Amino acid sequence: MTKEELYLSILDNIQDGVYYVDIHRKIKFWNKGAEQITGYQADEMLGLECSESKLNHIDEFGNHLCITGCPLFATNIDGVVRTERVFVRHKNGYRIPLLGRNMVSTDVSAENI
Repeated sequence: MTKEELYLSILDNIQDGVYYVDIHRKIKFWNKGAEQITGYQADEMLGLECSESKLNHIDEFGNHLCITGCPLFATNIDGVVRTERVFVRHKNGYRIPLLGRNMVSTDVSAENI
């Protein structure tokens, strides 16, 4: 097992929900914790743009974050790590309060990925 495979295995198996989006906000990684929390399996989420996903992110006031100010997009632009209280829709229809943390990942050339 390579280091990368080991890290992905650890990340996939922690209970915290973790997902990764690329610079176009397409979901590229969805771990088992995210599956448990949201009810959505990875194969239902991978490849979707965050805005077209079933999660329907809103803030505490009910504002749709994809419309009023996406923290992921803002972090991608300025590189500032953000921790935000958000609500997502579970597969069964109810809202789940979450504390989301957004950060930029870069490749070896320091380009955002």
